[in-house]
Amino acid sequence: MQTRFTESQLRSPAVAASEQILRKCVHCGFCTATCPTYVLLGDELDSPRGRIYLMRSIVDQRLELTDRVARHLDLCLDCRSCETACPSGVQYGRLIEPFRVAMESAGESHERKTNDWFHRWLLFGLFTKPERLRRTMLPA
Repeated sequence: MQTRFTESQLRSPAVAASEQILRKCVHCGFCTATCPTYVLLGDELDSPRGRIYLMRSIVDQRLELTDRVARHLDLCLDCRSCETACPSGVQYGRLIEPFRVAMESAGESHERKTNDWFHRWLLFGLFTKPERLRRTMLPA
């Protein structure tokens, strides 16, 4: 896959590593059959191949990070089943994880999950404490 990173962008080790991962993707589509969000929704942008294209377009500054684009990237479950199906060996997890961190830090116009008190309480106040989780699940 062709990338259009500038020389200043390529000086960053994270961007250089991402470029190597992006160049491995040949857009064969084998990943789409194993991606749960693509299988459920059927939208190409909700597949690993589509998300790679979105990430590359944002980094190349051909696409702006809007709420709609961020939603496609946020729908990834990080299950990495696409990595096992990829014949080119694209390490999708190593690509999307730093991108999500960058989205969080640059997301002043986007309402991110970490700004939501309910998600913070659910993830850090309930799931990290087995006794609380056990008591919460008693009615079930």
